[in-house]
Amino acid sequence: MEENQTKPVYQTPTVESVIKESNFDSLNALEDVELFEPEFNEPKPIAANEIKDKLKILEKNTFFNVPRTVTETVQQLREYGWVASPLDVSKTLVNMASAKEISKNSTENRTHYFAEEPILAN
Repeated sequence: MEENQTKPVYQTPTVESVIKESNFDSLNALEDVELFEPEFNEPKPIAANEIKDKLKILEKNTFFNVPRTVTETVQQLREYGWVASPLDVSKTLVNMASAKEISKNSTENRTHYFAEEPILAN
């Protein structure tokens, strides 16, 4: 009897090959998946003309339901994975307030921006 001269090839599957074979997009399967992890990734710089769209996303997610400063807004953008100049954010917020897209209130030399009417405190 003739001996089989072929040698089996053992290949450890890579993560990429397993993902390709499964053809399953796990991120789309989860409803509230967080795609950006600020602890592990660097935020992406955004241009001044993109800031308004990003602020609309924050507004949609109820960020401006309470009065917010420019600094808080810049920090929240960073949490979402975007870096913007505080000056550009300030200019965009001022323009949005001028166009009555959001409201603006100044107290103690600090300007706050919000989407809803503030509750008056007695």
